[in-house]
Amino acid sequence: MFSESYDEWVKCITIKCEIPLTTTFLTERLEKLRDPNEAHTHRYIALYGQQRLDQVIGWFERALEEQGS
Repeated sequence: MFSESYDEWVKCITIKCEIPLTTTFLTERLEKLRDPNEAHTHRYIALYGQQRLDQVIGWFERALEEQGS
C-alpha cells in the first residue's frame, strides 16, 4: 500500500524501513529519481506512473528542505 500523505511517507521510511532521512540519503535518492536515464526511475514510472513519481520527488524535496539544506 502506498503512502497517501507526506506524513505517512515519512513514517513509512523512518519507522517501518528504519531509514533516517539524512541529507545524504535524500540528496542521493533525488538524484536518481530525477535522472531520466536511471533504470530504477524507468521501472518506477512503468509500475506507478509519472504522477506518483512527481509526488514522491516532492516529498523528498520537502524532507530535504526541512533538513535546512
